[in-house]
Amino acid sequence: MLNICLTFLLSFLPLHTDAGLDYAEHLKLANESSDYCMDFFDLMYAHQYDNSTARGYFGVATMMQAKVYANPFTKLSYFNKGKKILETAIQDDQDNVELRFIRFAVQKKVPDLLFYNNNLKEDKTVLDNYVLHNQDQLAKNIEDFYTLEKISS
Repeated sequence: MLNICLTFLLSFLPLHTDAGLDYAEHLKLANESSDYCMDFFDLMYAHQYDNSTARGYFGVATMMQAKVYANPFTKLSYFNKGKKILETAIQDDQDNVELRFIRFAVQKKVPDLLFYNNNLKEDKTVLDNYVLHNQDQLAKNIEDFYTLEKISS
């Protein structure tokens, strides 16, 4: 289920680059291959302290470790660890719209039984404001996500 969620999310992520590292491209590769999933985790682990965006992607990489393991308790453990890392990245950089978009999309797509949907209203307000005042690729990606998910802005 997390794999389907991340596949959907990938089509809307901005191509954030930092010092030549394209986080979204590596996330896409990890989502396509369980073998690369560990490589993506290792890569983002090495870059997690570069900036808040890298830390947020490390959180997603940690969540993705759930697809490597069969044990449901291990899967849940990795999801919760990744969630905590993403939340900390957002707490440290509350104005980072890319992180807010990642969290919003994940919270919209993960099953309710994971109880990870408590920031939807807050993040939607941030995203709506961003779309209203910007016309860049991130704003377009947010609007596209809204359209596909039938979310009014």
